[in-house]
Amino acid sequence: MRALRVRATHLVLFCTTFHLLGCGDEFTPASFIDRPRLLALRVEAQEEPSRAWPRPGEAATLRLHLGFPTDEEALSWALLACIDRGDPRGIGGCAGAPLALASESQPTLSAPRLDFLVPEASALGAGKSLLFLGILCPGAALTLESLDPALLQSGNFASLCPNPSATSTVFTYSSSIAVDAMSNQHPHFDAANISLRADLWPEEPPGLGESCDGSEGLPLISAASGSQRIGLSVSADSREVYRALRGAPPKEEDVLERLQFSAFTRFGKLDRQFAFLEENEPGESVEYEWKLSKDTTVSENRIVRFDFVVRDPRGGVDWIRRAFCLTP
Repeated sequence: MRALRVRATHLVLFCTTFHLLGCGDEFTPASFIDRPRLLALRVEAQEEPSRAWPRPGEAATLRLHLGFPTDEEALSWALLACIDRGDPRGIGGCAGAPLALASESQPTLSAPRLDFLVPEASALGAGKSLLFLGILCPGAALTLESLDPALLQSGNFASLCPNPSATSTVFTYSSSIAVDAMSNQHPHFDAANISLRADLWPEEPPGLGESCDGSEGLPLISAASGSQRIGLSVSADSREVYRALRGAPPKEEDVLERLQFSAFTRFGKLDRQFAFLEENEPGESVEYEWKLSKDTTVSENRIVRFDFVVRDPRGGVDWIRRAFCLTP
């Protein structure tokens, strides 16, 4: 067992019309993907992708997981990494020059990612966290100013995605650096225990569109069959034990990691968006229920897709996508 202490990881999304998690229309469930959505971000050490906190001097990568209502959309994007200045007022900002900047100024289907090098410990100073800033602009080109780190850091994002009909977003995200022997591993889904109606739910074969006829290898679900039970499991080693301050007065003790699950769909509705494995309570599995929305008529076969995300409270994250063929 490793002696670890908690560090918070924060995501701030400036809600335009490209939404993440709870940003959405008042009457649209946050679990419903009816427009492009930023569902999760993940920092991983390149030599050990299962580790969420890169060490000083290590190469690392920021990955984004996006959800779209139907087929994936082309988007332009810009991502920046720097050392978080650690403002005591909680206001994010870069301490010094950016570590890396990557962008695609023209819409592309390539997944946004940012490779960067964490500075050596001697160059970090008091910095213990990474800060990422980004903009995603589906279906429209970014202006040349998006390549200017000063503008991206300034918070003046209005000119970056000039197409008024583009569904765009900007975000900041902070993540810890593994200093003082602290570390954190990503949780990970157990693909052998992802189930639909208690049966193994395999991955969707690549290259499918929106329709289906039963030959694709997807589970067949009849619209008349009512609600469907979904089972999600993480591997047995996903939940770490770490040291944290608890109680009153606070004292350091061993804590079994809490995990938060998020679920998203593009058709029908889920009984909830979030499910939890609570701190210090054993367990590896949660369940959701999906059903058709009220008064929905299914006149032809269609693929129904789902995205599932699991997070720990210290920046670890994993995601999977599943689908079934819904028949009338």
